[in-house]
Amino acid sequence: MKILLRSVAIFAASTAVAMRWLPARAPKFREALVGGVVSALLLVGLKIGLAQFLKHTDVGSFYGSALTLVLVLFWIYFAMQAFLYGSELAAELALERRMREPDDSDGPEAVIVIEDAPAEIESEPVAKLETEIKEVEAVVDEVSVAKYEKPL
Repeated sequence: MKILLRSVAIFAASTAVAMRWLPARAPKFREALVGGVVSALLLVGLKIGLAQFLKHTDVGSFYGSALTLVLVLFWIYFAMQAFLYGSELAAELALERRMREPDDSDGPEAVIVIEDAPAEIESEPVAKLETEIKEVEAVVDEVSVAKYEKPL
């Protein structure tokens, strides 16, 4: 029992530290600690479940060492799911806290100012592009007519 509590405490502290300093919008340490404790409980439960499974099955009898590889991959997958669940919980707690907190900014909110475009748009580049398009169309027409024209 003492080892189990020590294991939960170590998992909780390490995941709380990771949840506190890894994300871009980090939660407060109390919120990260709640997520860390949830992750730690899930990880310890997973560890106990895997230990019980390995204790009561003969791993080498039917599948040999291939079963061990599959179990390790399952362990990694479910451990990451447990960590992500705790992280999501910490992020949700932080989001709820941010939604409850009043906006402390004294100044106005960010305002985006869009300058008005000039009234007259320069028509020279557009006219140049239109003449180039007409020239290309004329060349394409000449080529297509020359290709399908039969000699007399």
